[in-house]
Amino acid sequence: MSDARIEEIRTRTDAASPGHWGTHYDGKGTYTVEARPRLDPRAGSVDEGAVATLTGEHGDQQAYQDARFIAHAREDVPYLLDRVAELEVRLREHAHELGEGAAWNWWDAAVIPGECANLIDPPASTVPKES
Repeated sequence: MSDARIEEIRTRTDAASPGHWGTHYDGKGTYTVEARPRLDPRAGSVDEGAVATLTGEHGDQQAYQDARFIAHAREDVPYLLDRVAELEVRLREHAHELGEGAAWNWWDAAVIPGECANLIDPPASTVPKES
């Protein structure tokens, strides 16, 4: 992925509504992705506006899955951008293992020696469990 593409993604991410996003289901088939949904003891369920509205039929699993994807994107995309940046730094730190003047190619990851290969495909024992 080019630096320009990463920067375009980061720019869109930074411009999106901030904070946690959640979903609200109206019971009839419409899911609304909301910015910063929360419970207020005096006002009940509140949020900072709709991010997206997905309309389907009652019990529409695809609309539900799409709404979940959109809601999680607010936290997933920044996480992935930060992870890419971290891995790029670590790859530069291990560039000497690639040899002098070697160009990095993501497709070569399977044949990179030692720690460089583990940066891209870490051993299962080192991957944190999802909570």
